[in-house]
Amino acid sequence: MQKSTLLITGAGTGIGLETLKLAHKNGHPVIAAIHHKEEASALPRGVAWMAGDLTQPSFRKKLIATYAKKVDTLVLNAGHGESGPLIEQPEARIRKVFEVNVMASILLAQGFGQVMAKRRSGRLVFVTSMAGFITLPNLGAYSGTKHALEAMADALRMELAPFGVSVASVEPGLIYTGFNERMAASKFGWLTSKSLFAAHIKTWAKRDRALPSRSYPVNKAARTLFKVATQKSPKAHNPTPALYGPLGFVFHHLPTSLQDRFFRNGGM
Repeated sequence: MQKSTLLITGAGTGIGLETLKLAHKNGHPVIAAIHHKEEASALPRGVAWMAGDLTQPSFRKKLIATYAKKVDTLVLNAGHGESGPLIEQPEARIRKVFEVNVMASILLAQGFGQVMAKRRSGRLVFVTSMAGFITLPNLGAYSGTKHALEAMADALRMELAPFGVSVASVEPGLIYTGFNERMAASKFGWLTSKSLFAAHIKTWAKRDRALPSRSYPVNKAARTLFKVATQKSPKAHNPTPALYGPLGFVFHHLPTSLQDRFFRNGGM
């Protein structure tokens, strides 16, 4: 039986790369969409790849034209992280995180999804985040992008079901890939001593250094993403590690005042 062909965005590093390796090891034809051509050196030998900026229409158009008819499952994994107090976050940084995480993903999903709908088969998998369910201080913009993706994935799932196209989301929590660490550090690129939050900067930096010790191995998320991308009937929402699902449910059923008290000092 022929195995499904996967195209994974953001496949040069982190969860995307580990998922691609797992799919390749299990005999699935895989295609990597990477940001920089230098990332191709980390890919398994013989894997097809294309490098470029997903926020650029020309690159998305090239990916769609080259691979849409060949791909069974599109894994929308590429993402960008920004942290810091939203009230002061520079406009350019907010726009970038929305352009990468939301607009690039949805527009690529449209291109591939329309081809899938016409042939009456296919799957779109959005890699969102537990930040798409739980919003932390200092992660307002990033969480906003992930909330948006969750909503759009839900809409697409219902819209495309009559055409035989399935849509699912994978929601990683703290996974040790370097992504969360880079996102946590991003605020220090623009926060200054004039910030409303200047008194907290040293405390935030100390807490951020503990992120690796609080994170789960990347293979946990990769196994979940591979399963959702290839199994016959995946769940619509797939927190990873799985324990984040019940935790998210519990927190959402706490009074808002308790949620705020718990998370007020827990943002990046």
